Amino acid sequence: MTLNATLVEATAAGVLDEPAADLPVKAVRRRRASKHDFKDGRGRVFAHRHVNGNGWVADTAKVADTVFVNKMAQVYHNAVIEGKVALNRRAQVCGNAYIRDRVIVGDDALVAGKAAIFDDCRILHESRVYGGRVSGSTTMYETSHIRQEAHVHNCTLRSQAHVSGYAMVFMSSLEGAVTITGDAKVACSTMHGFVTIGGRANVISSKLAQQSMYFSSEEATMFGHNKLKVLDFAVVSGVEMLSGLLTIKGRTVIAGGSISFRPNHANGQYERLETETDALFPGVTISRIDQFMAYNVPASQRGRALNHVVPTVRPVNMDELIPTRRLMTMSGDRK
Repeated sequence: MTLNATLVEATAAGVLDEPAADLPVKAVRRRRASKHDFKDGRGRVFAHRHVNGNGWVADTAKVADTVFVNKMAQVYHNAVIEGKVALNRRAQVCGNAYIRDRVIVGDDALVAGKAAIFDDCRILHESRVYGGRVSGSTTMYETSHIRQEAHVHNCTLRSQAHVSGYAMVFMSSLEGAVTITGDAKVACSTMHGFVTIGGRANVISSKLAQQSMYFSSEEATMFGHNKLKVLDFAVVSGVEMLSGLLTIKGRTVIAGGSISFRPNHANGQYERLETETDALFPGVTISRIDQFMAYNVPASQRGRALNHVVPTVRPVNMDELIPTRRLMTMSGDRK
């Protein structure tokens, strides 16, 4: 039977004239946008699961599809992540942080504030980057911190190492309670233990150490956690070992040689030793306090005859150590 014939029969029988039966209409529920509480005090905010890794990403953040976000990792606030970055385990990226290239943020690490991280950096364990720039093959372990406008390039930070202020640290290893702050510059150096570099001090190609391995248990109890300090405009360059309860200050220059000693119990020298304003230690090896004091006088009192020993000592030019493009401002790095 043709379609037209079927319609004619149905019309004649009055089937098409009958009102349609009232059938129940199932309500169509709109799917609500997902929300998530990032535990930052702002409560639940609009967020989504990332396509690569299924981690939570706030709708206000920008994360490229090439970025891996582990299901326990989180990205929120106005963070921007590009390239082949990997956020493993419980890593968190927030604030106005910017990460690109092949960076790995893992374990319980946190990147926040205006931090900018590039190249092949590794931010691991409970490390914190609250600001500044981290580049090269820098690796951060344990509870190391970078804050404010500091720039760290091609370094290794372990334990409680902290870099803050406008400090610049390049191609160096920091382990223990090392603190670098102010406008200090550190290049090609190794630091262990309780060491503080501040002011506009320069430390170049040197090894500084101050920790319990250099003291007996009795001495460690007596002196507590006194630090080896390099402050003001002091310059430490090419020193094989610098250790002891020292404060290098003023315009002191220590070039080459070694200064390494324990406090002298016989002489009762338990207090911290400080250098004079512009003392000069020209490549000497010092292991006793009396040797130290022989050189610890203002250069103006001894004349400048020894200055020819350190003609190349100068504040380090960081532009010579890394490509110029890595010294771009934060805004210049962003697209």
